[in-house]
Amino acid sequence: MDNTGRVNDFLTEMGVFIGEKHLQLDSNGLCILSETGKDLIVIELPKGSPLIYLYTTLFPVPSTGDRAAFFEKLLIMNLYGLQTDEANIAIDPQYNVVVLYHSAYVDSLDAIRLRNCLAHFIETAKRIRNDWEQDTQPAHDVFRYPQIEV
Repeated sequence: MDNTGRVNDFLTEMGVFIGEKHLQLDSNGLCILSETGKDLIVIELPKGSPLIYLYTTLFPVPSTGDRAAFFEKLLIMNLYGLQTDEANIAIDPQYNVVVLYHSAYVDSLDAIRLRNCLAHFIETAKRIRNDWEQDTQPAHDVFRYPQIEV
């Protein structure tokens, strides 16, 4: 069975678990989920790819204000995946938004692992959005390199 078939089998099983009958990849390799009707989670399997991707928009990139501080905060959050629970943060230049994404090899997944990965990803996205809105301190301490003079 190819990766599309495997992922569709996983999604079918996951759909039964969450009460969603028609959970499948579309012809573009996408499955779009919405827990709240607002925040979309995309599951994507690009054609021929060994990797499946989960991604969601976190918030817009500001067009005004202290953009340097904004980007510095994002970079610090992204360091080693400690504050993103091993997901990654990136900027989508087409839509000017901050995106959280995670990838996994399809061969390393089964329906339960995909469901757990998705649940963890959703909780991480919620936490990051909430922390950002509250402007709270990072959930994890970040290792700081000592200053080295060169």
